Amino acid sequence: MCLTLESLGFLLETDVQTDCTGTFRYIALENDHIISENPITKKLEVNNLQVYEWESLSLKHLKGIFHGEPLAVLQEE
Repeated sequence: MCLTLESLGFLLETDVQTDCTGTFRYIALENDHIISENPITKKLEVNNLQVYEWESLSLKHLKGIFHGEPLAVLQEE
């Protein structure tokens, strides 16, 4: 998947935010989830801030985001 934070932010009609140091960029989602870019691989990841874990952004995640479904990131299905 060849998405950047900027292109995904454009599609979601939201801004890419940064932390207080300006080094960590992310897109805030509902509840305690964000989308960020892995600094080493440059791939997008969905981060669950409740459990401090992440997984690579997939088409399944994108479909859920665009359809307004709650994210089931790192949860048993």
